[in-house]
Amino acid sequence: GQADDVRGGQLMADWVLVHKGTHANVVFFGAPELSFSPYMGTAFSAQLKKICPTCKASESDLSVLTYGSTAPSAVVSYLRANPSVNTAVFPSEEGATGLPSALHEAGLSSITTFGFAPDSVNLADIKSGQLTGGLGLDYTTEVWQISDIIAKSLTHQKVQASEEGGVIEVLNKSNVTSYDVKNGWAGYPDVAKRFASLWP
Repeated sequence: GQADDVRGGQLMADWVLVHKGTHANVVFFGAPELSFSPYMGTAFSAQLKKICPTCKASESDLSVLTYGSTAPSAVVSYLRANPSVNTAVFPSEEGATGLPSALHEAGLSSITTFGFAPDSVNLADIKSGQLTGGLGLDYTTEVWQISDIIAKSLTHQKVQASEEGGVIEVLNKSNVTSYDVKNGWAGYPDVAKRFASLWP
């Protein structure tokens, strides 16, 4: 939901300040086709301005239709045209698929990268150090949460507010595992057993 989108944007801004300091110059590559991207982008910009008045932030559109194809060259073109930018942030880290090799070829490997919900390809790049990090979203747990919410709604049970938020974690080279790369990141790999124990 929108609250998670806003929280994701804020956490990404917090991460930028921690990793780049007060000299951060960030571009947020918003994805017009993704409904959550504007909420995340607005929250990111507002949070960064609040916690780091000296940091700079801009936004550029990157269509999801270019993910996995021409997106890397579009990102490189933007970075070449704006050489003071030192960080690229994505509302969906799929936008960075194929980016490491494009950055390397362009001599821009020092660019810091971070995005929301990295997929298996992104996780492999984070594990190898080719992407800086990501804000992992536990999709499997989210599916179980949604199923639980639907079941409770159908049986007129109260849904706790704590059940409505997604499970997220900051991921980097040191905590992405081979299991994550193969299966996708999971905060609770045993989520099915956990929910089964809650359901009589």
